[in-house]
Amino acid sequence: GPEGPEGPLNADGATKTGTETLTNKTIVPRVNSVASTATLNINPASYDQYNITGLTTAMTIAKAGTPVDGQKVLIRIRDNGTARALTWTPADFRAVGVTLPAATFVSRTVYVGAVYNEQAVRFDVIAVGQEA
Repeated sequence: GPEGPEGPLNADGATKTGTETLTNKTIVPRVNSVASTATLNINPASYDQYNITGLTTAMTIAKAGTPVDGQKVLIRIRDNGTARALTWTPADFRAVGVTLPAATFVSRTVYVGAVYNEQAVRFDVIAVGQEA
């Protein structure tokens, strides 16, 4: 394809390393969906959203990889009809203006939104929403 100052241009003129304004573009989230896991390793370099669809065991949530400042992640958790304990690794997650859920809510979906804080070297959980 054609060349720009930062390298090859794609069909809409954007480069991989350049600074362009994108208009009317959709960013499709990278989603990891599993029924259940005992340890959920959150790595926003791999996924933007993590879905647990039928948790059958207690689960520990931990940071993986090397997130960059400001990276966001959304976690969606639902149990299999029995409440399950949730452990948020303190070195990896801290609550900011919310309370981290300590357990699932029977047959209800809970969302947890977090942003990586490079200065604090952990995710700041800034949103928790539970299905009514």
